[in-house]
Amino acid sequence: MRKSFTFLAACAFIAPSLKTLAQNKALKLNGSNYVVTNYKDVIPTDNNFTVELWVYIDANGLDGNIHQFLSEGAPGGLFSIGYDGADGTVIVGDLWGPTNYKLPTEQWTHLAVSVDVLSTSEAKLYVNGALRDSYYSSVNYVDYFRIGVQPDLSQIATAKIDELKIWSVVRPPFSVKTDLFSDPDPADPNLAAWYKMNSNSGNNVANSSTLRGSLLDGTINNDPGGANSWTSSPIQSGTNGLTFLGSEFDQVVVPYNSSYDQIGNGAGGTVEFWVNPSSLSGSWSTILGKYNHYSFLLSTTQIGIDNGTTINTLTLPPGDFSTGFPTNTWSHLAFVYNGTDHTDVYYNGLFLDVIPGTFGSPVANQPITLGVSKDLSNTDTRAFTGGIDEVRLWSSQQSDVAIFNNVNNTLTGLEANLLGQFTFDYGVADGDNSGMTVALDNTTNGNHGQLANFQMSGTSSNINSHTLNVVPLPVTLAKFTARKSGVEAVLQWQTASEQNSRDFTIERSSDGKSFSAIGVVAAAGNSSNLVDYSFTDNTPLDGSNYYRLKQRDLDEKFTYSPMRLVNFGATGKLFWHATGKHTVEVTLQQGNNENYSVSDVNGRVLTQGQLSYGKTTVSNLPAGVYFVRVISSTGGTATTKILIF
Repeated sequence: MRKSFTFLAACAFIAPSLKTLAQNKALKLNGSNYVVTNYKDVIPTDNNFTVELWVYIDANGLDGNIHQFLSEGAPGGLFSIGYDGADGTVIVGDLWGPTNYKLPTEQWTHLAVSVDVLSTSEAKLYVNGALRDSYYSSVNYVDYFRIGVQPDLSQIATAKIDELKIWSVVRPPFSVKTDLFSDPDPADPNLAAWYKMNSNSGNNVANSSTLRGSLLDGTINNDPGGANSWTSSPIQSGTNGLTFLGSEFDQVVVPYNSSYDQIGNGAGGTVEFWVNPSSLSGSWSTILGKYNHYSFLLSTTQIGIDNGTTINTLTLPPGDFSTGFPTNTWSHLAFVYNGTDHTDVYYNGLFLDVIPGTFGSPVANQPITLGVSKDLSNTDTRAFTGGIDEVRLWSSQQSDVAIFNNVNNTLTGLEANLLGQFTFDYGVADGDNSGMTVALDNTTNGNHGQLANFQMSGTSSNINSHTLNVVPLPVTLAKFTARKSGVEAVLQWQTASEQNSRDFTIERSSDGKSFSAIGVVAAAGNSSNLVDYSFTDNTPLDGSNYYRLKQRDLDEKFTYSPMRLVNFGATGKLFWHATGKHTVEVTLQQGNNENYSVSDVNGRVLTQGQLSYGKTTVSNLPAGVYFVRVISSTGGTATTKILIF
């Protein structure tokens, strides 16, 4: 990742609960071995429950016979999760039976089944965190819990199983989705059993839940010493990215979803990703493409958007990109399409420039691809070589603040207007990831992609480590302020440490997008102590003045600070319009986060707050006349009369 220039507070990154990144193991069932326990109620008999596990079936597992991943109970009320060897259809119990989902072969898949025993009797099937089927059923437990076989020891599986968790509650969809790779708390009172499958040998299959502990341990039958019952597994979380070998046309194909069309409609949208090219040339390479609609391209000196008929381009400024777009370095790009005639481009969280032109018209049933472009005949072109990570697609125009704040964060997947999120934060970095060929979509859409042409069993063209914002910082910025002092703007900043820093260029803008240099301050070079700097803008612009610092190193690399805003002159005008009954939206021209108050005709302040991007909504007041007053950061005021009806 490229060197960063950031605040101390921005350096704090709270990582998710990660599994120990040693090589994982999984239970390997070969058609004769299976696991037995001495308990009949490993799956709770008198409560709601959820069972979840990772499964993998070989191509030879489709032998036309029924197989079970796990089971407990008896005919007429058996609870089990298995599959039909005729076509891979998942089967749940003997009262639900076949579901509407077919397991792929030679691919790890997460299955979760929740059953509301106490009220609705509804059972739900989740696949890779997304709801795929449901049924109304009942269970009748009168026999022992088994793994890889029926209670009567029939229907033995040929498969791999990992991370089998059994809960005494109906887990909500969000928990199912977000915990695909997470370790639970072993002492959680709702965790009835947890089989991690991390043994490397032996016949014991340990229960890691502390509720009943080793009492629920299982024993492998038909494999003395367990020599053939264990195998490596990629089922673990990690801070990873995906590496593409362009020569092999490595690619991720995300199935068509009509929601992706929203990005190119009149409301516009946003596409963002981290990218680490191994090499670039004068020809285009595709990072993300959607045929005839929008494709985001890179070359040595340009960034392009292909709308199906034209490639609209942004030529990289040579002063900032003296050797072209950085290779062998992680960079973040964000594209905000306004829905009509241009796209704002952001580099490492900060506005770079505009690409003029519209997006194309969506073509039905065309997927999104990462690493290549596809045409209607499914031909692959413009292959990309390098790393891609943290891909996000939004149906809204993300603000510059949101883009900057989220550059180094992995989102939850539940954010408003987030259509797709592919983090690749799973698998064994630079290791064996055979079968980990699903690109998981972390949003509620669950529109998972598929990896194709990757060599997943070696260290080349594989899942590789990419941790956000962990590179050594040449400059650690502890403070940066900008304030009005009479008719001047005073900028002050403080560094906590510096390494090979050359200088700070002060840049100013009237709109927060197009910046010009207005001064240079020499840097300390190397320091481990607090160093204070200041600069005075003697001739600020009328109205808005956006300031940022461009820090340059001795090796000529550079990066930017966050922006600061100082306003001079009168506060902008206030406008309002009714948006519904008893509801009015108020907008401050060129406003930001100014304080406001709402008063009645007698001058009593009824409510007050802070604008959000220059806007607020006034509601929940009786019909009548009111006054909205806004106070700017420089002390200027603006007032307007509104009518609520």
